[in-house]
Amino acid sequence: MSKFDSLAQVVGRLIEEPEAHGHMGQLAQDLGLERSQFQRMFKEQMGITPARFRQFLMSRRALAHLRMDKSILAASLDAGFSSSSRLHDALITWEAMSPGMMRHGGTGQKITHGVTDSLLGPMMLAWTEMGLCFVGFVQTYDGSFHDLRTRHPHALHQRDDVTAKEFLHDMGFMTGQPCQCRMHLMGSNFQLQVWRALLQVRQGFWTSYGDLAEAMGKPKASRAIGGAVGANPLAVLVPCHRVMAADGRWNGYHWGLDIKKALIAIEAGDQSSDSTSFME
Repeated sequence: MSKFDSLAQVVGRLIEEPEAHGHMGQLAQDLGLERSQFQRMFKEQMGITPARFRQFLMSRRALAHLRMDKSILAASLDAGFSSSSRLHDALITWEAMSPGMMRHGGTGQKITHGVTDSLLGPMMLAWTEMGLCFVGFVQTYDGSFHDLRTRHPHALHQRDDVTAKEFLHDMGFMTGQPCQCRMHLMGSNFQLQVWRALLQVRQGFWTSYGDLAEAMGKPKASRAIGGAVGANPLAVLVPCHRVMAADGRWNGYHWGLDIKKALIAIEAGDQSSDSTSFME
């Protein structure tokens, strides 16, 4: 088992039952580590101490049931993109595709992809001449490339791992830096609306399919919105990992629940560095 796999299990246990882990001795013991070693490894990989992460989870659960305030989300959508959004509208090319265009799957379009390492394991990034069109976590190369090809079955595909590494750096992933790369989001009009809504869910907050539906003025479209969230092509950048079930339970994530939980932990660490307290 890799270091990340072990930490992912710990993160999952803390998220599921933060109240049950008032001290970290047992978690350290389960990893075969001294408590000080465990705390150091957790902080190095996740950017936050395990105790602070537990505090973050408990405060969010108490204050907001781990969901975003509906009025904040609705106001953000009404106003469109703002400078506070992680992805500024100027960096995004939104390409609405008709059903016919989607069936043809990018015929003749050139898409370059590559695989590069991150602290959460290998990632596949793909791009057109207009920007990133796919970001995903890799379990196997064949599986990730199949995912990409399924989205763009008739595109002309080629590989470039060196440029993929440069794109990952420009994303600012796990560096605390703002994203500086362009994005090319291709989907139906409805999918683009959902992905635009996801960009308004702020770091440190979670939302639900129902809340997204209400904020978008489509209160009966929760199931369809769930499908669009699951089809998100840009992991991390379009934060579909911030969507929970209405009752606060963890639901599925295209790249696996361990990755989803680790992303929440990392964002808690980023918020800790930007604020003196999680309790605000």
